[in-house]
Amino acid sequence: MMMIILIPFMNQNVDLNSWADYLRAWPNPPESWITWYSRVAKAYMPLWQELNIADALSLSLSPLDKDENLLKTIGYFWSDALNCFLFGHGPMTLTLLDVTMITGLDIESPNPAAHRMTEVPFKLSSKADCTNWSTYMNRHMKTKGPVSKK
Repeated sequence: MMMIILIPFMNQNVDLNSWADYLRAWPNPPESWITWYSRVAKAYMPLWQELNIADALSLSLSPLDKDENLLKTIGYFWSDALNCFLFGHGPMTLTLLDVTMITGLDIESPNPAAHRMTEVPFKLSSKADCTNWSTYMNRHMKTKGPVSKK
């Protein structure tokens, strides 16, 4: 005998329009991202391919448009407790195969890039460098001169 456990939502009458403030932060690359990426890729593409991160980095060139209605709907079915979506027929979650099919990224690489680093190539000089990714990029994203590891 199979027992099905359904976890009810806290509130069945959710006002999805009240979620608008939570969706205001959306990742957008800096304005000159594509130009900068192309410039750095000329110098580092062989290394990126060796580390198996070239495909993941190239995904950053694709526009990532925000569909608020889709995000609100998806959020309605997400369970923080179980880290999956809860539908009437049962729970559902993404698998690594889904990630491969959607992004085309390699999930079978035996050596993840972070584990192959023997030393940290540089350290951030101050807390101002690491307040967020945009601050770091705006400070270090040069348009001319040699490409450095930093």
